[in-house]
Amino acid sequence: ISEVTFEHCIFRHLSGSGVYITSGGVPTIKYCDFYDINGCGVFSHAASQGEISYSTISHISCGICCAGLSPWSQIIKIDHVTIYDIDVRMAEQPGTWSGYGIATVTYPAGTVYITNSIIQKSYRTGLKIDSGWQVYNDYNCWYDHLWGSVENGEVGVHGLDDIDPLLADPENRDFRLLTDSPCIGAASDGSNLGANQEVISKITDKREVS
Repeated sequence: ISEVTFEHCIFRHLSGSGVYITSGGVPTIKYCDFYDINGCGVFSHAASQGEISYSTISHISCGICCAGLSPWSQIIKIDHVTIYDIDVRMAEQPGTWSGYGIATVTYPAGTVYITNSIIQKSYRTGLKIDSGWQVYNDYNCWYDHLWGSVENGEVGVHGLDDIDPLLADPENRDFRLLTDSPCIGAASDGSNLGANQEVISKITDKREVS
């Protein structure tokens, strides 16, 4: 299948990636919820292009390749996504790309657009940029990453670096913004950063994958 779309889905309690796109795939992921996954939330392997938007990825742990998002794609767009708690502390041998909110991979290098998103609490960096990649990264909030927000890049002119997004109760997967959150109205179009409450409320008519 070259083109595949996931909308209004939950991916949970998985040993392996929530969605793994093989070579040539063109994924569109929207209004989806990924949590409690031993691997990557979304792993896009050599896909020609793809997009993930208005989705949440949280409580990702262990695994040889463990990241919220790991694109190996020519072009991938990440927009209005909330990523929370990417942890490799329990892994016996965490891999090279483990513990990152978003991790690009050198082979093959591509282009990634990251906008209007919240990336919080990674055991390594929020964003790992490998050599050869072209990354557009702006209008995002980066917070609570052990090795810093971005490796081999910048947070962007309009990015919020090491600023608490003030999520309601992220440990219990409540990613609504508190009323005094700096992410309110901070998106490129004046809307809120991340998968805000309006979006999260749409993840109600969904199919569970576990």
